Amino acid sequence: NRVIILAFALVFPQLLFSQDSLLTLQKAIEISLINNFDIRLAVNRSEQQENENTAGNAGMLPDVDLNGSYKRSSNSLTQKYSSGQEVISDASASTSDVADIGATWTIFDGLNMFSTREKLSEFSLLSRDQLIIQMENTLEEVIASYYFIVRQQQLLKAIHEELLLSEERVKIADRKMKNGSGSQLDWLQAKTEFNRQRAIEINLETPAAVARINLNHLLGRNIETSFTIEDSVIISYKPTFNELKRTVVEQNNLLHYYKKNQRIAKLGLKETKSLRWPVISLDADYVY
Repeated sequence: NRVIILAFALVFPQLLFSQDSLLTLQKAIEISLINNFDIRLAVNRSEQQENENTAGNAGMLPDVDLNGSYKRSSNSLTQKYSSGQEVISDASASTSDVADIGATWTIFDGLNMFSTREKLSEFSLLSRDQLIIQMENTLEEVIASYYFIVRQQQLLKAIHEELLLSEERVKIADRKMKNGSGSQLDWLQAKTEFNRQRAIEINLETPAAVARINLNHLLGRNIETSFTIEDSVIISYKPTFNELKRTVVEQNNLLHYYKKNQRIAKLGLKETKSLRWPVISLDADYVY
């Protein structure tokens, strides 16, 4: 029982580590949506545009100014008149209180405020599209990088099997050459083939390592984080050509993004045309 418990205590942490280090495609997508720095920046920009979409920023609300001041002075005064009278005032104090509140409300500016408010709403929607596009681009890079690692892993597995066979051929050729049943030429050919397979393996390992670094960067974590991946990825999305023709117009966020830019440009033109009209404002001021 003690041996079993000790063996379990030694193996169980390694099992947990191997489970935690397994990076599935779904898990990689979830991590990227949370940690990716480009997505975080897009979220902040979207929130900023949402906060700026107010009636006050569009100029629909009055501007209110409030000012106040308090003054106190203390003076000592000595006066001598020609009649010989003398007046002495020591620490004579005086105070002054002033309060001023004013409001200016533009009630007509050639409908510029309405165009501005609509443009702010379009900017808010545009920032959401930018966020979605950034998420889509990031997911595209994550999926492509993950698929590339899976592909390289399969190629490395195949070339590793080829290396084992080539290594065995070298050993057989070496034994034949030593016992006289083979020639040095056979051994050199087997060794050359082994070296060729080894060079292919090295050429495959380098882009695989770079792809792992790039994937960690996309996931917003330490680029040296080690992980294992699945041997294969099942693709269940199999759209028809007619479905693609329909969704490319209805669900293409990049197309929606450009349409909103066109709408914003038209609203900017309306703002410029509103400068041709007079501006009517109401002013009120109260001073105490």
